[in-house]
Amino acid sequence: YFIRHEPNIVLYHQECAKVDCSSDIGSYIQLTGKSSCLMEKMGNFTFQITSHSFFQVNKKAAEQMVESIWNWMNVTNKTTFIDLYSGVGRVVQYYGQSSGE
Repeated sequence: YFIRHEPNIVLYHQECAKVDCSSDIGSYIQLTGKSSCLMEKMGNFTFQITSHSFFQVNKKAAEQMVESIWNWMNVTNKTTFIDLYSGVGRVVQYYGQSSGE
């Protein structure tokens, strides 16, 4: 699959006989590109994305989802967030800016 982030283009190849190979460490082969990771900005945060990271590829949809959930909640400075199975932790970091923890 292709990952594009200006000015980097990175091409990875994964060969796997199973349906889900996400837990196979080392199953990705970097075919081209200078860096083994990409930097992706969302809000005030910059995330380092590797081939083993879970990251929503539709950035606009992810931002809209996070914002919609935020508007739905009644967050105070005593609110504590727990983000289970969070991938890179984007959601809890975004919400944690304006809450207690």
